[in-house]
Amino acid sequence: MGCQKLLQQMIGVTLVPLFLIWCGAPVATPVPKFGKLVGVLVETSTQKPIAAVRLQLTPISRNAEGETTWHFDPNNPRAETDESGNFSFSGVAPGEYSIWAHFTPTTFPSPIIDDSGHTLVFEVKADQVLNVGKVLVPPFP
Repeated sequence: MGCQKLLQQMIGVTLVPLFLIWCGAPVATPVPKFGKLVGVLVETSTQKPIAAVRLQLTPISRNAEGETTWHFDPNNPRAETDESGNFSFSGVAPGEYSIWAHFTPTTFPSPIIDDSGHTLVFEVKADQVLNVGKVLVPPFP
């Protein structure tokens, strides 16, 4: 006997969605959509790619005045540049992010900034591959 018939016999009402779930009927759940962020890390003065740099995406938010707040968390998405400086972050939830770099294993990560000293911010959208191109960084020790 099907769930609907059983329910009608037990309480004399038509099938309700909650009973469908209890009977094990499939329920459609929204599938989260993610984006991808790719680029190349390049040293500013030499224009050479930088290999073996650990990178971390850091979500940001803005207050009413437009000031940026970083949400640094060790569990944020990570990547490492390859020998050509390429990096890729997959499965990124939509939102605004900055990229933080660990240039050496013993240094605290720092945000990647532009020529004017502002932190670079990238907006990732669902089902999008955002190619940020060359990300220029100053020389580091």
